[in-house]
Amino acid sequence: MATPPQEPTVTITPEQLAALLAQAMRASKNPPRENAQYVEDNVYHPKGVEKNPFTRRYLQNGIPIHWKMCTPQEVELLEKLQPGDYHLINGVPQWHVVAEDDGRLINLKFLDKDLEHRMSNPSLRAMLREIVDGTPAE
Repeated sequence: MATPPQEPTVTITPEQLAALLAQAMRASKNPPRENAQYVEDNVYHPKGVEKNPFTRRYLQNGIPIHWKMCTPQEVELLEKLQPGDYHLINGVPQWHVVAEDDGRLINLKFLDKDLEHRMSNPSLRAMLREIVDGTPAE
């Protein structure tokens, strides 16, 4: 009676196993792209964008605004912002555009007295339209 053939045995160390698993995880998270210059697309830029379109840095109440999180229209409006006070209510400006660092940084500030007031602000796009071209924000 013949003995069945035995499968070859492979031995690896725990370190080798960890390295192989890490390599497989990296490969599954970041598959290679056909165009290495292509920036990952998102809902605002479905066709992708080759590079950051901002010529300045922007903040909204001190928080950085990232171009990937802006629609193309918002990017265009942000680029047109000029320092000043906007959206007067009872003669008091509610929105301030402040240039810092010799104009290389623009901070868009809103006077919000509380969370409810902040939540009643119009969208960023509507605010930018009113600031840039005077279209009333709704």
